[in-house]
Amino acid sequence: MAKVIKAEAYLVDIEVETVRTDASQAFLKQETLFVELMTDEGLTGTGYSYTIGTGGRAVLSMLRDHLLPALTGHDSREIEGAWRAMYNSSRATMVGPLTALGLAAVDLALWDLRCLRAQEPLWRVAGGHRAAVPAYDTERGWLQLDEGELVAGLWRRGTRGSPESR
Repeated sequence: MAKVIKAEAYLVDIEVETVRTDASQAFLKQETLFVELMTDEGLTGTGYSYTIGTGGRAVLSMLRDHLLPALTGHDSREIEGAWRAMYNSSRATMVGPLTALGLAAVDLALWDLRCLRAQEPLWRVAGGHRAAVPAYDTERGWLQLDEGELVAGLWRRGTRGSPESR
Protein backbone atom coordinates (compact mmCIF):
# COMPACT_ATOMS: atom_id res chain seq x y z
CA MET A 1 0.00 0.00 0.00
CA ALA A 2 2.96 2.40 0.48
CA LYS A 3 2.36 3.12 4.17
CA VAL A 4 5.16 4.72 6.13
CA ILE A 5 6.17 2.05 8.63
CA LYS A 6 9.30 3.72 9.98
CA ALA A 7 10.48 7.33 9.97
CA GLU A 8 13.88 8.42 11.21
CA ALA A 9 15.75 11.71 11.37
CA TYR A 10 19.38 12.43 12.08
CA LEU A 11 21.77 15.36 11.88
CA VAL A 12 25.24 15.57 10.37
CA ASP A 13 27.52 18.54 11.01
CA ILE A 14 29.53 19.41 7.92
CA GLU A 15 32.46 21.76 8.31
CA VAL A 16 32.54 24.38 5.57
CA GLU A 17 35.47 24.63 3.21
CA THR A 18 35.55 28.41 3.54
CA VAL A 19 34.12 30.31 6.49
CA ARG A 20 31.72 32.95 5.14
CA THR A 21 30.15 35.97 6.76
CA ASP A 22 27.57 38.55 5.89
CA ALA A 23 26.06 41.51 7.72
CA SER A 24 24.18 39.36 10.22
CA GLN A 25 25.71 35.90 10.46
CA ALA A 26 28.68 33.61 9.96
CA PHE A 27 28.53 30.29 8.13
CA LEU A 28 30.86 28.15 10.24
CA LYS A 29 29.28 24.74 9.64
CA GLN A 30 26.29 23.27 7.88
CA GLU A 31 23.92 21.33 10.13
CA THR A 32 22.36 18.91 7.66
CA LEU A 33 19.16 17.17 8.71
CA PHE A 34 18.28 13.90 7.01
CA VAL A 35 14.93 12.14 7.03
CA GLU A 36 14.50 8.52 5.96
CA LEU A 37 11.01 7.13 5.40
CA MET A 38 10.58 3.38 5.02
CA THR A 39 7.38 1.97 3.51
CA ASP A 40 5.65 -1.38 3.74
CA GLU A 41 6.51 -1.91 0.06
CA GLY A 42 10.23 -1.99 0.91
CA LEU A 43 11.22 1.46 -0.35
CA THR A 44 13.24 4.06 1.57
CA GLY A 45 12.94 7.72 0.63
CA THR A 46 15.51 10.24 1.79
CA GLY A 47 15.11 13.98 2.21
CA TYR A 48 17.17 16.70 3.79
CA SER A 49 17.34 20.33 4.80
CA TYR A 50 20.00 22.31 6.58
CA THR A 51 20.87 25.29 8.71
CA ILE A 52 24.06 27.30 8.52
CA GLY A 53 25.32 26.55 11.98
CA THR A 54 22.47 27.14 14.41
CA GLY A 55 19.10 25.58 15.06
CA GLY A 56 19.74 22.16 13.53
CA ARG A 57 19.22 20.30 16.78
CA ALA A 58 15.96 22.17 17.40
CA VAL A 59 14.72 21.11 13.95
CA LEU A 60 15.82 17.55 14.69
CA SER A 61 13.78 17.62 17.90
CA MET A 62 10.75 18.97 16.00
CA LEU A 63 11.08 16.14 13.50
CA ARG A 64 11.50 13.40 16.07
CA ASP A 65 8.95 14.64 18.61
CA HIS A 66 6.14 15.94 16.39
CA LEU A 67 6.43 15.66 12.62
CA LEU A 68 7.57 12.07 12.08
CA PRO A 69 5.18 10.50 14.61
CA ALA A 70 2.31 12.18 12.75
CA LEU A 71 3.53 10.60 9.51
CA THR A 72 3.90 6.98 10.63
CA GLY A 73 1.10 4.86 9.17
CA HIS A 74 0.26 7.46 6.53
CA ASP A 75 0.09 6.55 2.83
CA SER A 76 3.31 8.01 1.39
CA ARG A 77 1.65 8.51 -2.01
CA GLU A 78 -0.60 11.18 -0.50
CA ILE A 79 2.01 13.91 -0.14
CA GLU A 80 -0.44 16.74 0.51
CA GLY A 81 -2.29 14.64 3.10
CA ALA A 82 1.00 13.80 4.81
CA TRP A 83 1.94 17.47 4.87
CA ARG A 84 -1.47 18.34 6.37
CA ALA A 85 -1.05 15.68 9.10
CA MET A 86 2.37 17.08 10.04
CA TYR A 87 1.11 20.65 9.92
CA ASN A 88 -1.79 19.78 12.22
CA SER A 89 0.60 18.11 14.68
CA SER A 90 2.65 21.30 14.93
CA ARG A 91 0.16 24.08 14.30
CA ALA A 92 1.41 26.23 17.18
CA THR A 93 4.90 26.48 15.69
CA MET A 94 4.05 26.56 11.99
CA VAL A 95 4.99 30.16 11.36
CA GLY A 96 8.74 29.86 11.59
CA PRO A 97 11.83 28.28 10.16
CA LEU A 98 12.23 25.33 12.55
CA THR A 99 9.00 23.66 11.52
CA ALA A 100 9.41 24.70 7.88
CA LEU A 101 12.89 23.15 7.69
CA GLY A 102 11.56 19.92 9.19
CA LEU A 103 8.62 19.84 6.78
CA ALA A 104 10.99 20.46 3.85
CA ALA A 105 13.12 17.42 4.70
CA VAL A 106 10.04 15.19 4.99
CA ASP A 107 8.54 16.60 1.80
CA LEU A 108 11.72 15.73 -0.11
CA ALA A 109 11.69 12.20 1.31
CA LEU A 110 8.06 11.75 0.18
CA TRP A 111 8.91 12.99 -3.32
CA ASP A 112 11.94 10.68 -3.35
CA LEU A 113 9.60 7.77 -2.62
CA ARG A 114 7.30 8.85 -5.44
CA CYS A 115 10.26 8.98 -7.84
CA LEU A 116 11.60 5.62 -6.70
CA ARG A 117 8.16 4.08 -7.16
CA ALA A 118 7.87 5.55 -10.66
CA GLN A 119 11.53 4.83 -11.46
CA GLU A 120 11.78 8.34 -12.88
CA PRO A 121 13.73 11.48 -11.91
CA LEU A 122 11.97 14.28 -10.05
CA TRP A 123 11.91 16.69 -12.99
CA ARG A 124 9.87 14.15 -14.98
CA VAL A 125 7.57 13.10 -12.11
CA ALA A 126 6.83 16.77 -11.39
CA GLY A 127 5.69 17.24 -14.99
CA GLY A 128 8.76 18.87 -16.48
CA HIS A 129 9.81 18.55 -20.07
CA ARG A 130 13.51 19.44 -19.75
CA ALA A 131 16.35 17.64 -18.00
CA ALA A 132 18.11 20.96 -17.28
CA VAL A 133 16.84 24.36 -16.17
CA PRO A 134 18.49 27.72 -15.54
CA ALA A 135 19.68 28.17 -11.96
CA TYR A 136 21.34 30.77 -9.80
CA ASP A 137 24.07 30.45 -7.20
CA THR A 138 23.79 32.03 -3.76
CA GLU A 139 27.06 30.46 -2.61
CA ARG A 140 29.13 33.45 -3.68
CA GLY A 141 27.17 36.25 -2.00
CA TRP A 142 29.22 36.64 1.16
CA LEU A 143 30.77 39.91 2.26
CA GLN A 144 34.35 38.72 2.64
CA LEU A 145 34.55 38.45 -1.18
CA ASP A 146 35.30 41.43 -3.36
CA GLU A 147 33.39 42.10 -6.59
CA GLY A 148 36.03 40.42 -8.75
CA GLU A 149 35.90 37.22 -6.70
CA LEU A 150 32.09 37.17 -6.91
CA VAL A 151 32.11 37.50 -10.70
CA ALA A 152 34.91 34.94 -11.11
CA GLY A 153 33.05 32.48 -8.88
CA LEU A 154 29.88 32.82 -10.91
CA TRP A 155 31.69 31.91 -14.12
CA ARG A 156 33.59 29.02 -12.48
CA ARG A 157 30.32 27.41 -11.40
CA GLY A 158 29.17 26.42 -14.84
CA THR A 159 27.84 29.48 -16.61
CA ARG A 160 28.48 29.08 -20.34
CA GLY A 161 31.14 31.31 -21.79
CA SER A 162 33.10 33.79 -19.74
CA PRO A 163 32.62 37.39 -18.67
CA GLU A 164 34.75 38.45 -21.61
CA SER A 165 32.59 36.60 -24.17
CA ARG A 166 29.34 38.33 -23.12
